[in-house]
Formats: sequence, structure tokens, C-alpha cells
Amino acid sequence: MENVDVQESDLVDFIKSTDPLPLDPALDNDHLQNLLRGHPYHSINVRDEVEEVYSDLDSVEERLEMVDAIKNPHNLFGNPVEEE
Repeated sequence: MENVDVQESDLVDFIKSTDPLPLDPALDNDHLQNLLRGHPYHSINVRDEVEEVYSDLDSVEERLEMVDAIKNPHNLFGNPVEEE
């Protein structure tokens, strides 16, 4: 089994602590399959659904900051790993 360093584990913990968007769970499998296959028309439908959910959120700015933090490869989560 491969060891996971602390930084990666902290990122996973941060992602798990983020509430998922309330998308239609009946469409989860369809969304995943179409995104993996790269169907552009499906991406438009998902984008429309996400935009609708975002329009109902109270804390859109906070949500976008969390997403930006997750996708930024320069962000460190937790304590940096010290080299010996």
C-alpha cells in the first residue's frame, strides 16, 4: 500500500468537509459517465444545473473561494512536510 503524505491527506479532508451541491442524485451516474466520456452537450446541461443551484446559494462567494483553493496547485493544506 502506498503512503499518503500529510499534505495530500489534509487536502482530502478539506474536500470532504465541503458540502456538495444539491444536484439531482438520480442523475449522478449519468453526469459522471458523460463527463468521463467528454460529451460537450452534457457539459452544458450540467453547467446550467450548477448555475441554477448557485443562484439559490446564500454564500456563493465563499463557495467559489473554496473551489479556487482546491484547484490551486500552490495551496498547502495543513502543516508543510519538513524535510530531514
